[in-house]
This record gives sequence, structure tokens and C-alpha cells, in this order.
Amino acid sequence: MLINIMFPVISDIVLEPSNTAVVEGEWMNMNCLTINQSEVRKWSFYSYNRIASTIYRPGFSGRLRGLFEHFDVEINANGPVSISANSTRLNDAGVYTCHCGIDGRDAEYKAHLIVLGKNSHYNCNFTTYSLLDIYPKIDIALIIFYLFLSQLPLV
Repeated sequence: MLINIMFPVISDIVLEPSNTAVVEGEWMNMNCLTINQSEVRKWSFYSYNRIASTIYRPGFSGRLRGLFEHFDVEINANGPVSISANSTRLNDAGVYTCHCGIDGRDAEYKAHLIVLGKNSHYNCNFTTYSLLDIYPKIDIALIIFYLFLSQLPLV
């Protein structure tokens, strides 16, 4: 007896955005790479003060505007696969979402960006929010990283 099993070609995401913590002014990058018949349809942003914005979607003309004018978008045949900022700002902190079409279905991949304020001789940035208030689903590793940085001496 011969059993013939067929497996369909599955389109998939090969690189999804990951939670990231940076110091204000540092470079930041979020990736969302798909293969086969999948596509990245847009990138969106949800800020800590609960404001949702679209960063980029195919068909946007010209440069990014408003809050995201300092961002760059890398585009390939499957859509906007990467967003980055050469110099992050405190208000870049939030949840970034890559919206994809995979096998005819909608899929979303999310990552948190934490932007830690720089300390200087003239100005110190302190947050009045708890990290868990701002990011209830944050990875424990990022909280530990933040706590470690907060213990470093001011220069």
C-alpha cells in the first residue's frame, strides 16, 4: 500500500521584530522579514500614552512625516521590512507592530522599544512611570537591564 502525503508550501516570517532597549540618541532597528508569498503590509506604533500611529505602509509618498520623520524604512519586494532611527528620541518608546499577510491571513508581530534617558551635567531625565505601568507585557530581561543601568553612577 502506497500512502501519498502532500505538504503545502507554507509562507512564513523569517525575522520578526524583537524587544529592544536603547539609550536616547542611539541607533535603533526593527526587522520584519517574510518569505514566499508573504508580505509586510505596514508598520504601526502604539505609544506609552496610548496613541496609535501608522509609521509606514506601501504607497506612502515621500519621506516619513511627523513623529517619524527621523526614521528610515528599508523596502524589498515583500514590503517595508525594516525601520530604523539613527538617533532615538524619548518619545520613540512604545510598541512597534509589523502587519503581515501570510497565506492570505493577517498576522501581527509586536516588539517593545524602551528608550532610556541620558544623564548630563545640565539635565537629568527621570520617568514618573513604572516600566510595568507603561509596558505590562515587557520581558523581565529588559527590566533587569533597566535596573542595572539605573544603578550606574552619574558622570
